[in-house]
Amino acid sequence: MKTIKELIDREKKVWFYLDSEETSDAFLEDAEAEGFSFGDGIPPSQKKGAHYVIAAHEDMLLGFLSITIWCLSFMYRGKTNGVPLRVDYRRYRSGETDYICRTPHASGFLHIGI
Repeated sequence: MKTIKELIDREKKVWFYLDSEETSDAFLEDAEAEGFSFGDGIPPSQKKGAHYVIAAHEDMLLGFLSITIWCLSFMYRGKTNGVPLRVDYRRYRSGETDYICRTPHASGFLHIGI
């Protein structure tokens, strides 16, 4: 199975899209098993629930990312300008080779008329 740490070692910071509560819980369990934690010291397994996007950093810390920031990061279509790698965790975890998020998958959350 692919690990979160594999991506962090390569990218330094990654934003993970979690498409369901099941995927979110799996991410948190995997992150804890790999040694990640939240900045407040609470283990990932104690923050289970429906989370849409979590950032993972090279210092092994996790943070919640607002769905607004997530959606805004796709505004410039192809120009990432420092935006971290955006990964669909369900796809990544299952071994799919196409796991990069190219759209926010959350169009119902935010509508921007640009």
